[in-house]
Amino acid sequence: MDGSRFDAWTRRRFGVVAAAAITGWLGLAARDGTVAKRKKAPKQRRKRQCEKLNTKCNPGNDRKLCCAAMACGLVPELGGHHCCQQRYGACGVDADCCNNLVCTGGSGGFCDNSV
Repeated sequence: MDGSRFDAWTRRRFGVVAAAAITGWLGLAARDGTVAKRKKAPKQRRKRQCEKLNTKCNPGNDRKLCCAAMACGLVPELGGHHCCQQRYGACGVDADCCNNLVCTGGSGGFCDNSV
């Protein structure tokens, strides 16, 4: 191999290696600074489920936890405060009614004062 061919071969090799090094360096630099980060989806607040019939509740709590048309009242059959039906609310048994009300008409009846 004569001198001019060796010099040309060396320059080509040096050029390829230098180009690869610069490309790799630029690739790493771009990866660190310009790649967009994946945004987290905003957390959605789940609405609190209302408490169903005959579940325990706290009458002093300001938030309404019992479902619509129910109240947090004293239920003697269950012992303590529970979500229950108010007067004229639909019921199936006496334990569904608040504050010493009774279920009149059996299943499919309504809460009313005892007669």
